[in-house]
Amino acid sequence: MRRWVPALLAILALSLALVAPALIPSAAQADSGGATISGLPESSSVQVFAEVSHTCYTGQPCDWFATAAAYSASSGCPDVFDATHGAWQSPIEIYGVKTVGNFALDPFGLGRTVVVCLYVYSEGSFSLVGQSHPFDRVTGREILPPPPGPPPSPEASLDGLRQCERPNPVGAFLAASPSVSCRTAGVVRARLFGRGYFSTRSTPCENRTYCVVMGFRCYGRYAGRLRPFSYTHHASCRAGHRKIVVDIG
Repeated sequence: MRRWVPALLAILALSLALVAPALIPSAAQADSGGATISGLPESSSVQVFAEVSHTCYTGQPCDWFATAAAYSASSGCPDVFDATHGAWQSPIEIYGVKTVGNFALDPFGLGRTVVVCLYVYSEGSFSLVGQSHPFDRVTGREILPPPPGPPPSPEASLDGLRQCERPNPVGAFLAASPSVSCRTAGVVRARLFGRGYFSTRSTPCENRTYCVVMGFRCYGRYAGRLRPFSYTHHASCRAGHRKIVVDIG
């Protein structure tokens, strides 16, 4: 019997090694998207530039693609992609990367103000991941939504939040509502500002004052006024009662 003990232990160790990866929870997927609309000279069409990012489960390739749909701004973006409003589709990707689209759109029948909605198709379903600002076809300009009243200071806006990362020597911090995981807060920060405090990696949101990331509506503020995220280094994000506050110093 003793001769078989080492062999049994080896088989047991191999079985655990094969099963253990399946027991480890996969990282949650994190998708985001942003789009800008501009007018085309002497044309009723508009030009759209879109960027969509998708994160596959850790260490696993995945088939996915991005789509864009156009709607009247008064209708808003539905949660599910409707092909009858489709305006663009990216190539099929197999890894979590960023895909971009630059396309013309004829918003005939959508009214004066239009919006472009961005979706990711993965694992058999579509998810709304972002949208453009409403675009006024008459003025040829984007329309910024009215922001919520700015807090008197960044510290006051932290009431009821927990610190995911305490302030460092340059004043950078990350805070979120108890119902928001610190990992989600970190992903939102990365989509707005890049992966690190001193990142040179560009993001779809960096030159905007407002961006939707993972369902959070984020605003860049400085001295109580809306400014691009690349200027403010500060963001206040809300999704219903959930909140994330980011400062990268």
